[in-house]
Amino acid sequence: MVHSSETTAGIKPNQYDEHAEQFAAHMESQPYNVLYERPATRELVGDVAGLDVLDVACGAGALLEDLTASGARVVGSDASQPMLDMARQRLGPDTPLHLQDCSAPFPWAHDASFDLVVMALAYHYLNDHASFLREMHRVLRSDGSFVISTHHPTDDLRRLGGSYFDTELNTDIWGTGDPVVSWRMPLTVMTEQFRDAGFLIERIVEPRPLPEMATSNPDVFNKLEHCPAFILFRLIKSPKS
Repeated sequence: MVHSSETTAGIKPNQYDEHAEQFAAHMESQPYNVLYERPATRELVGDVAGLDVLDVACGAGALLEDLTASGARVVGSDASQPMLDMARQRLGPDTPLHLQDCSAPFPWAHDASFDLVVMALAYHYLNDHASFLREMHRVLRSDGSFVISTHHPTDDLRRLGGSYFDTELNTDIWGTGDPVVSWRMPLTVMTEQFRDAGFLIERIVEPRPLPEMATSNPDVFNKLEHCPAFILFRLIKSPKS
């Protein structure tokens, strides 16, 4: 990922549409996803057998496929129709998939209808974090959990420079050659967003790369052993909310 100084007034929810297949292939092959974030997220999610699970920003459906195979009743949503089309090809006709801007209401999701919500590497693409978190609080059952993986603010500082305390939009050029716009924000801002929406943090995970990355991608492995690229949260509803 190469940083550019270009910024925009907001993030287009469907920014992946034009090159969806390239992005999906990139995320299925690059070590940051396959040998780092995805196994950490799956471990934090835990046993899902018999649970009703919403995968928000599900992309091409890799995590949905895993959760289904593990016995969950899954529903997926994404702002990109081409991504959902790939997820449909992967999952078949029976999995509910919804075209959904995460900053907008989720009218198809009933109150207290999910045991678990997962959002993998998409929180930094939201334009309205507060509205999204309120919706996730609404659709979760009282004993439900919400697992989020997102950019680690210290890695944003390493890559982007500036101030750690900045909350701003930035554009990265991915290995596909395409620009991707995302938010950077300090840990304080993220955690206050969770609190304001009625969530408590049950766990924070700063993942380590899988050992096999040391052989397949030693430069990335060494980088991630010294500075985490992502941070994961497992949130629960506050009893006061």
